[in-house]
Amino acid sequence: AFYQAFQHHDILTLDYEEVMSAPDIVASTVLSFLGISDFRLCAGTGKKETRTIDSIVSNVDDLRTTLTGTQYESYL
Repeated sequence: AFYQAFQHHDILTLDYEEVMSAPDIVASTVLSFLGISDFRLCAGTGKKETRTIDSIVSNVDDLRTTLTGTQYESYL
């Protein structure tokens, strides 16, 4: 029923196992399907801020008190 409803559209089928075993290849396939170049695709996650939390957050003491002892304490 799904394929019949979208028969006039391009459909890209992905298998979970394929995504998990070859994520780079699948990402390239998806980008190609969407018509997007993967030339500029790069990981951009990570800490970017260089200032201290004390200089950024005005209520940092309240924040520390609230997060101490929780799973989020390590982010301080």
